[in-house]
Amino acid sequence: MAEHSMNPIDSESQLLDARITLALETAPQPEISPDFAARVAAPLPPLTLLTLTPRRYGRNAAMICMCVLLALIFVFAHRAGVSPLWTSMEWIFCAQFALVAVWLAARHGRPRFIWHS
Repeated sequence: MAEHSMNPIDSESQLLDARITLALETAPQPEISPDFAARVAAPLPPLTLLTLTPRRYGRNAAMICMCVLLALIFVFAHRAGVSPLWTSMEWIFCAQFALVAVWLAARHGRPRFIWHS
């Protein structure tokens, strides 16, 4: 019984195994036609130029804060000499007003983007 094998190996199965192995080990060579990009882009609509405008929410909020602080400074101006509490509140409002004004001048007084050529 040891003399007979269950799967006889003949030249046809060896040839088939070699062809399968060669097909699996060979890397495909893709070929892209020269007009491939033109054919893909042809049905697409033309591109439109997108323009974005800055909204400047921070600048607008700072301007509103400056107006509110200026109004508070004028409202509490007549009470500034009465007690240290009102005087300190007046100075705090003045300092905040000055800081917001400096921030606006420093941030928006210079160009945002510097282009180097």
